Amino acid sequence: MVGGSDADVERAMPIFETLRPPGPREDGFVHVGPVGAGHFAKMVHNGIEYALMTAYAEGYEMLAAEELVKDPQAVYQAWTNGTVV
Repeated sequence: MVGGSDADVERAMPIFETLRPPGPREDGFVHVGPVGAGHFAKMVHNGIEYALMTAYAEGYEMLAAEELVKDPQAVYQAWTNGTVV
């Protein structure tokens, strides 16, 4: 998530190419807009991530507090693998 003018982003592209994750560029890099847009997009991303972490923590706490669920750790492990089955 990078902000800046088209010319500045193009000039810095070799650095971004080195830093981005492997795979197609569009999967790991985006020029989001003018100066400040990258920081704004990152701030929104962080808010979403923190909300998700809080939701998982509160959900786990609820599972652990209820005797109905016999193995909260197994449930949590299943969640980390992306399953709800």
